[in-house]
Amino acid sequence: MTTEQIIEKPVVTAELIRANFSLELSKLRFQDALQALSDYAVTRDNILESQEMIKGARKFLTQFDAIKTKGKAAALAECRMWDDAYNGLRGPFDKLLMEKTNKMSKIAAELEEERVEAEKESFRISGIRQSIDRFFIEQSQNIAEAKTTEELVAIQKLIGSHCGNKSRYQEFLPLMALKASNLTELIKVQKESIKILTALKGKEMAAEASGDDEVVLALRGQQEEFSAKLEQTRIDVQESAISMATQVDVVEPEVIMTAAPRPRRQIWVWEINDDIIKGEIMYHSGVKRVAKAMPSWVELVVIGKRVDEYLDARKVEGIEGEEFEKYGVRFFLQKSY
Repeated sequence: MTTEQIIEKPVVTAELIRANFSLELSKLRFQDALQALSDYAVTRDNILESQEMIKGARKFLTQFDAIKTKGKAAALAECRMWDDAYNGLRGPFDKLLMEKTNKMSKIAAELEEERVEAEKESFRISGIRQSIDRFFIEQSQNIAEAKTTEELVAIQKLIGSHCGNKSRYQEFLPLMALKASNLTELIKVQKESIKILTALKGKEMAAEASGDDEVVLALRGQQEEFSAKLEQTRIDVQESAISMATQVDVVEPEVIMTAAPRPRRQIWVWEINDDIIKGEIMYHSGVKRVAKAMPSWVELVVIGKRVDEYLDARKVEGIEGEEFEKYGVRFFLQKSY
């Protein structure tokens, strides 16, 4: 059984409503009133009489509203009953649906916030690790290329300052210190190499001064042989540094996060950024900034309610004349007949 079979009622048509409306107007002698209004001529001589006649016509016109109100009463009553039934039966469902929707939206927002924070944390950790590896490789290269003890001492001081930089390396400072400690042996080897080469060079200069060519040649051969070994050592040092920098230090456990549901709807919106000073929002300060930066984005409008309140207060006090001006606003009596 369908809804149409359950609810049976007379069919109301536009023609039927118009006929009933016309019947009610006939009882009021509508055609006579219409003809009388049509025949009446408004002139200068009968202006006051015309005003009274028009008042009577307006009063007669209110009968139209009375007929319509009476005719619609039954339909409006039925509509109200339908609305009451609709609201009463749908209300509990809407309430539950809203509760579940709000709960889901809250959890979804929390999950999305957690995802964003996890991405930020991953980016932070990755940045620190890359910074440590980059510093480790750069200093190993600087050590290998150092030509004097002074250069190595400067590198040692730089490494020491980084090993104490908690704000930069945060919880990974111990890792930084551990990797930097591996450079200590490299610096030691390089210092010894520079010391040996410097000694050989000094002996060479002494031999040249004494004219002992045979010793000079022998010392130069030793320097070339040691330089070749040192160059290979430098290559080994840099390869070792790169290997140590790229190896995985700690295996971070994978964090399994609950996926947030896809938004049912997402749209771009905007709001004015108001200043917050001492915990209090300074309303409209953002609007002033927008107006200054982009005047075409701001439109000043009069708050009619406030002006009406002022006018009501003035009427209570009593207004002389038919027009006055205040704060750039013109107040005047608007007349209609």
